[in-house]
Amino acid sequence: MTAVPIAFAFLPAEGTAFSSGYDVPFALPPDGRYFVYVGVKADGSRQLWLRPLSSEFAQPMPAHHLNKVRVAGGPPQIVASNVSTYGGATF
Repeated sequence: MTAVPIAFAFLPAEGTAFSSGYDVPFALPPDGRYFVYVGVKADGSRQLWLRPLSSEFAQPMPAHHLNKVRVAGGPPQIVASNVSTYGGATF
């Protein structure tokens, strides 16, 4: 099977802007169905957002913890507490 490249544009969630700087502002999982990005609010606070490629809407990820979250659903598992999103997003 040959991979077919796709291209599209998207906007961050309302009230946020995309993070820029030295961190990794977004991540794609191996299956390519979702992506996570770092959104920055006007006050400078940062939040990870999860967006399915099949939707225009992103949902905020839980804050202040490093979580392991199943994309298919279920409760998040806390890996570490009191962390920031300055390291960016990853799968």
